[in-house]
Amino acid sequence: MAKENWEDVRNVDSLLEGIQPVLSAAMLYSNSTRQFLDANHHPRDFRPSTVGALEALTYSGRPVESLAEYRLAQDELEKFETLVLPEVEVLSDHQADVIREWVKHGGTLVASYRCGLLDEKRQARSNFSLADVFGVDFDSEERRYAYDANGKLRPGDFTSTYLESAGHPLAKTLAVSTVGLPGSFLKLKRTTAEEVMRYRLPFMVQDLAHNRWFNWGPPPPGTETAGTAVAHNRYGKGQSVYLGVPIFLGHAVAALLDPKVGSRVDKGACEPADRGTKAGAAFGVRSWHLLLYSESPLHPCTGVERAGARHGRRISRHRQSGNQCR
Repeated sequence: MAKENWEDVRNVDSLLEGIQPVLSAAMLYSNSTRQFLDANHHPRDFRPSTVGALEALTYSGRPVESLAEYRLAQDELEKFETLVLPEVEVLSDHQADVIREWVKHGGTLVASYRCGLLDEKRQARSNFSLADVFGVDFDSEERRYAYDANGKLRPGDFTSTYLESAGHPLAKTLAVSTVGLPGSFLKLKRTTAEEVMRYRLPFMVQDLAHNRWFNWGPPPPGTETAGTAVAHNRYGKGQSVYLGVPIFLGHAVAALLDPKVGSRVDKGACEPADRGTKAGAAFGVRSWHLLLYSESPLHPCTGVERAGARHGRRISRHRQSGNQCR
């Protein structure tokens, strides 16, 4: 059997001689972020983010490559249309400059959570290193819903914030829904970006020590909002999408790229959504087509497989009537 397999490989290799690989999207593998998380006793946070991003890009049907940070240079980035920074907390000034210049000349950037809030010396920045590219400034981190009174992350399968459409055409398919995610989230101040989605806060902050809790599951969406959650910004000839939540760590995204590059946001095909609120329910197989090409707008769709359950994180979806869930 092995002999036959190798014979097949040789036959195929002869046909591929001189052919150049087709490149489309890259995910930055930030070893600096991995080392920082290791040093701060959060080694498990790095792998789900990188694997989640790679799987999302792979499911999209486009060629994807993991780009080590030592390869991050202009001539290397020019090979790609899209770059994803999955919860990349550590970015040097030089790396930020390289990415900024690439976006300025037509690249598409997708970034999430505490992206670039630490420099190469692991020192905290007061703002994102790519704030001008994102079109938003960092304000603060909201932890009340994800952590208890002692500063410990709430255990188990816990939804701590919700995202909803802000009326932007890119979030049209989530116009009557909210999407629940785990973990803390970042409050943002928009500068040049358009608001795509906003935070809807849970009904209450649970405090088990003082008998403040909601049934057996997490609190549903309440009536309060907390500003921009997802922002789309044009920068030079390029563009960016920034999400203030650890979207890849929560494994909420199963596909980012729309294989059909179109210019109409209202004609993308969406797969059926899982409308349940049980653990692991998520967007859907074609959820978040967040990566743009040329002038084509983003097009998020609903209905991802239950990827969240595999990592013990809750990603729930609520339909709404006005501000009330049903």
